[in-house]
Amino acid sequence: MPLFPTVETRLELRKTGSQSLLRTMNMKTTTMASSPPLSKLTSLQLVEMDDLETLPEEGLSNLTSLQVLEIVKCSRLASLSAVRNLHSLQKLDILECPQLNDRCRKGKGEDWPNISHVPEIMLDGRAFKWGLE
Repeated sequence: MPLFPTVETRLELRKTGSQSLLRTMNMKTTTMASSPPLSKLTSLQLVEMDDLETLPEEGLSNLTSLQVLEIVKCSRLASLSAVRNLHSLQKLDILECPQLNDRCRKGKGEDWPNISHVPEIMLDGRAFKWGLE
């Protein structure tokens, strides 16, 4: 049985370990459905996941409808390379993730090429929208 059998469009993972995120992203469908279990998810919020260092690339690729990704107080998160595969993403909100501040700097950060396709980016309250600061 899936970890979150009733999840349709929004999922919040708060104060849980990165292994829970990995298991959730990689869960298999138990029915004859042709789409991955989280393919309808439009909003994902990751809050205070202290041991999260990177986002699971394979699992995130199943989130084909994801429009909003919020990452809050994930102090060890050091890379957003998996975001480059989230083609439906419209908003990326990063708050209090110190290792991502320089990496996500517009035009200069190591992760900028991975997130620059997202129309609206919020980094610690500062907005980058459609390429404008």
